[in-house]
Amino acid sequence: MSRCAYLYAGSALAITIGLGLATAAAAQGSASPSGNQVEELVITGSLIRGTPEDAALPVDVITNEALQE
Repeated sequence: MSRCAYLYAGSALAITIGLGLATAAAAQGSASPSGNQVEELVITGSLIRGTPEDAALPVDVITNEALQE
């Protein structure tokens, strides 16, 4: 592809993303017509980041007979 084609594609992508974000922001900013507000918000779940040293590893069981062989 030529350089101009990349520039056109990048510009079109930037405009599309910009319009999508503007629409989402406008939808978030609008108040509900009934004026209902959330009294309580409960969030469940967790994201516990760990290291590979903390991760569960498979366990191999070796019998005495297998060690003797």
